[in-house]
Amino acid sequence: MAPSPQPLPPEALRWRCDLGEALPMDGGGPTDEKFIGQDRAERALAFGLEVRSAEFNVYIAGPPGTGRYTMCRSICERIARGRGVPGSVAFVHNFADPERPLWLRFPPGLGRSFRDDMESLVTELRDVIPKAFEDESHDAQRKEVIESIQGRQQELLSQLEERARTAGFAIRPGQGGFTLIPLIGGEPATEEGFEKLAQEEKERIARARNAFGEHVADFVKRTRALEKELRGRIREMEKDIALTAVRGPVDDLREKYRDFKKVIEYLDKVRVHILENLQHFRPPEEEGQPQIPFLAMRRGPEEDPFKAYAVNLAVDTSDMDCAPVVFESNPNFSNLFGRVERRAVFGAYTTDFTMVRAGSMIAASGGFLILNALDVLISPGVWPALKRAIRARCVRIEDLGETYGWSQGGIKPEPVPVDVKVILMGSPSLYYLLLQHDEDFQKLFKVKADFSPMIDRTAESLRDFREFIEFHRLKSDLLPF
Repeated sequence: MAPSPQPLPPEALRWRCDLGEALPMDGGGPTDEKFIGQDRAERALAFGLEVRSAEFNVYIAGPPGTGRYTMCRSICERIARGRGVPGSVAFVHNFADPERPLWLRFPPGLGRSFRDDMESLVTELRDVIPKAFEDESHDAQRKEVIESIQGRQQELLSQLEERARTAGFAIRPGQGGFTLIPLIGGEPATEEGFEKLAQEEKERIARARNAFGEHVADFVKRTRALEKELRGRIREMEKDIALTAVRGPVDDLREKYRDFKKVIEYLDKVRVHILENLQHFRPPEEEGQPQIPFLAMRRGPEEDPFKAYAVNLAVDTSDMDCAPVVFESNPNFSNLFGRVERRAVFGAYTTDFTMVRAGSMIAASGGFLILNALDVLISPGVWPALKRAIRARCVRIEDLGETYGWSQGGIKPEPVPVDVKVILMGSPSLYYLLLQHDEDFQKLFKVKADFSPMIDRTAESLRDFREFIEFHRLKSDLLPF
């Protein structure tokens, strides 16, 4: 007969730490990087975060309080310190399509420098371009061109008047064009003299006037062509004059940023746009004329013509010393992917490229982005957009309403390329739900780090736990215990 189980003594029902045992700390002193009993999760995290692949993103499965965020943040920061600082991202005006602002990427510190350089360029050109047109030689060239065109116009007018006399008419210029006056006895007819003419003569004059209308139309056509030629020649002359002032400052920037092809292309477009809009850099010709107060008020909030040359530095990495580690505590659509702000002007909302704001996805490019899985799933539109961004490796900044077709209009910035490792933190049950019901999940999050709510009691785990307590005691300035 087997012996019956014996009751356990009270001291066997629980474990007590023997304070007499020596539990030396591992190393010099307590540290916050001591992770107790999560060796398997630590190895999985280190593997997933080290792999430079768009599909090897990480899902951390485990209940809160197991140190999942602390370990994830610590390992991310350790790896980030070994990587270089990513580039800054700026948005600039698209002169070919203003509704689609362009992005430019710069090495750390150079984005801020480019923004300041563009401000200095506009300030310099606003000073040197008007001075270039103050040269007396410019006035002489302009006068010569105008007199040349006017001489040709006068020649055409003389030819028309000669034809009119041959046809029996005199030409009298008016505000609406030319008036053909019949000649009677070699002199322009008056209304009374015209009324005394026979009916047959009046009809002949009317037929002759209609026939001569073709010559008048040809004269008007050729005169307008001369006026167009005059405007074109003056415009080209002004461009040539302004080019001497614009070429030097722009070429200096081209030389400074010669290693960046997209920046060089942008500077070339800036130069062309400046030469085509010289009126913004020259003083107004009709300054001081009285204005209707209401209309002047309406002109007040109009767009600054020099804003087209501004630089919107959306992500500035000048002050960073390693790759970014970003934890987005509120991963809604705007915070994660960016937004386009608007301002109200006389009851209408307007926007431009200077109001484009980058989200955490772009800010974390080159590093790590930590998100709470449940927050991502319950925020409208975030989960599908996050998967698209990971697959395409770029972020499209737009409103949530535009994504789903609820609203139309507004600017659409050029998609920004990103290289970011995404880490989701959530429960094990949420992981298996995504694994079962989302076919993209396993492809995009190939690494799982399991955090266990229980750990083995060993000498090492006791030592680590003691160091953990000592660290937080010192951090919180508590008394020893």
